[in-house]
Amino acid sequence: PQRSYTARRADAQVYGTQVGIVQGRKYTIEELFYGLLLPSANDAAMALANANGGIANTLQQMNQTAKSLKAFNTVAKSPHGLDTAGQVSTAFDLALIGRAAINNETFRQYARTSKYDFPRVGRDAASREIANTNKLLSSYPGTIAGKTGFTTQARNSYVGAARREGQTILITFLGAEYGRDALATKLFDWGFAVTGFIEPVGKLPD
Repeated sequence: PQRSYTARRADAQVYGTQVGIVQGRKYTIEELFYGLLLPSANDAAMALANANGGIANTLQQMNQTAKSLKAFNTVAKSPHGLDTAGQVSTAFDLALIGRAAINNETFRQYARTSKYDFPRVGRDAASREIANTNKLLSSYPGTIAGKTGFTTQARNSYVGAARREGQTILITFLGAEYGRDALATKLFDWGFAVTGFIEPVGKLPD
């Protein structure tokens, strides 16, 4: 986490949401993870991939990890998840990936953080407060952790888990046009209400 990485031009110029890293400045891996997991910063994702030996190496690891989790319909073509030709996933696969992530203590540490002062951004190299886009952390009692997402093709997406009265439920969806937080709340409420009263249509593989 404390290893230092010097940002590259390709990191700073990536399209979409950015945390504001600057070419030539040094950031720790931990700082980049906060940038990745709180505001979904694509520049942080690029920097982490390059710090990990490059885009090709990182994508190979991402796809190997997906297969090891039995997420067989997932193909990563970018380190940040922006719409890319040939890149696909499913809600079922996101449940498998999300379960593994949420069971990881380090992921939970980052993903449960509500706000963080990201350092050395902009011309004045000042710190900038970034906020977690997962509003359920504060609005839905029992939320453990989760991750929001949005792209033009996938629309609003979410994967997250909550615990209530000893029962843990994980939800995931893709393709929501609007109302991501409201939909997640309804799914959690429904799941807790029907647990033990309905027959599941299937089960996640171990």
